[in-house]
Amino acid sequence: MTMNSCLYRAQVLHHRKAPKKHRFTYQITYWFLDLDELETLAKTRRFFSRNRANLLAFYDTDHGDGSTLPLKQQVRQKLVAAGESPPDAVRLLCLPRMLGYVFNPLSVYYCYRHGQLYALLYEVNNTFGERHTYVIPCGHDVASGEVVYQQATKRMHVSPFMAMDYDYRFSVKPPERTLRLGITMVNQKGAVFHASMTGHRHTLSDGQMIKHCLLTPWMTIKVMVGILWQAGKLYLKGLTVFRHSPRTPPVDSSQGAAGFQHTPLSRIRDGFH
Repeated sequence: MTMNSCLYRAQVLHHRKAPKKHRFTYQITYWFLDLDELETLAKTRRFFSRNRANLLAFYDTDHGDGSTLPLKQQVRQKLVAAGESPPDAVRLLCLPRMLGYVFNPLSVYYCYRHGQLYALLYEVNNTFGERHTYVIPCGHDVASGEVVYQQATKRMHVSPFMAMDYDYRFSVKPPERTLRLGITMVNQKGAVFHASMTGHRHTLSDGQMIKHCLLTPWMTIKVMVGILWQAGKLYLKGLTVFRHSPRTPPVDSSQGAAGFQHTPLSRIRDGFH
């Protein structure tokens, strides 16, 4: 049986332009999960479970509002509130729990209608246990291979070395054989920070799961350790620390918009828009 769910072996790039230059890359395996296939995957994959312990696991409460309301229904409610029709299919780009632990700085919901991408939800987590979701319709049904350009005003404190006066600019291709996702942070002074994720598709089989666990052992812990390691480097470079103020409520969402001035996605790995 052919499934939409798969793995993407990806390279993640972070590139800070100001006030001090800072750049790093790392390899990681992201999961692309069709929310309608989660139960089938849990029943047919030995090393994967849903909402119970295993080598690799997906817990619904790690996403959305953290409640037991099905994630697809939560996405549906957000899209309807944004004036959009409900999705036929929702596929989530995220990291699973590995040996019970996960931290997802960013998870992306790809929402499909009549087989075509028409909206994206960017779910951002910070290290203070807060979560904000940017709900952004594409403005049209996206063709295969087309690049989607979107933007949203920053609503949640993430990095202690970034102020709040920024907009996010997203560049996305619908995931197929390859994965392409870019985020640039801009303010009145221009582009300051860029992150990208590029990867190639692999089947979500037991063999591939073990292979990618061996390629990136402790991959979910690696994400948190990497955040702290890079934060230490930025602190030693003398960057200003912006203090965090607790949010009320800690989990919420806002709506962004489609379209902005851009340069081709082919430049995503090498610099800023």
